[in-house]
Amino acid sequence: MYFFTPLFLAALALAAPQDAIRRSPSQCPSGAYQCSSDLAGWEVCNAHGEWINAGTCQNQSSCYIHPHNNLPYCTESAKPSTAVA
Repeated sequence: MYFFTPLFLAALALAAPQDAIRRSPSQCPSGAYQCSSDLAGWEVCNAHGEWINAGTCQNQSSCYIHPHNNLPYCTESAKPSTAVA
């Protein structure tokens, strides 16, 4: 019985569609951050490779990516950056 379990799991893995195993090039790396396109907030990449809203800047400030730790922050006086962290 225990011998057949690994074989069954291996057969399931081989039968899985390849697009379910490999990510699309358009998907983001899980845990990455980026500023929203309007710089009014930031987004985080979820486990499915999709960008989701993670926060909003307050008081007319804009989102920037910190150059040392690649994390988003909101400020009124910095160079804008929409690069993916």
